[in-house]
Amino acid sequence: MNFFSFLNELRFTLYEVILLWIISSGAIYWYFSSRRKLALSKSSEATAVENSLIGETAKTKIFVDFSQLKNSIDEQIRTQQLYARPQLNIERLAQFLDIPVKQLSLLLRTQFHQNYFEFINQYRLMAAKERLISSEWAGKSVQEVYESVGFSSRSTFFTLFKKQEGITPAEYRLKHRSIT
Repeated sequence: MNFFSFLNELRFTLYEVILLWIISSGAIYWYFSSRRKLALSKSSEATAVENSLIGETAKTKIFVDFSQLKNSIDEQIRTQQLYARPQLNIERLAQFLDIPVKQLSLLLRTQFHQNYFEFINQYRLMAAKERLISSEWAGKSVQEVYESVGFSSRSTFFTLFKKQEGITPAEYRLKHRSIT
């Protein structure tokens, strides 16, 4: 047996080894992925059973807590005019309200159906509209009004205002002054 014939036998064996390795890798992957899927489905079934075991009183209590928290947040933002702080962000608001940021974010999405920016800007817009038609703010410019309610960007204020009202703040002021 010469060296070249030995190499030919070795090459044939290498091809077989590679083929076996590919087939076995696929089989092993299939086995473990099917086991993982089975484990995940059992886990989700267990979670579903666990969730169905939660009593109606617990669900009601969670809803009531969120409802009470929603009312408390709304009241604090209005009475203390938290929206008027231009540097306010979700972290600072959560810190002021003494609740975790994740809980505040969840509450805004589930109870108010808004993200943080939509939530705060609605208060800012309400306050701006009140000030635009108020006799106390009659001599103030639109810029002074939007800055006083927490908007730091003119373009953001005008875009949101026009989207909500369909007219500019100056037009809103004129329209409502002529009515009153």
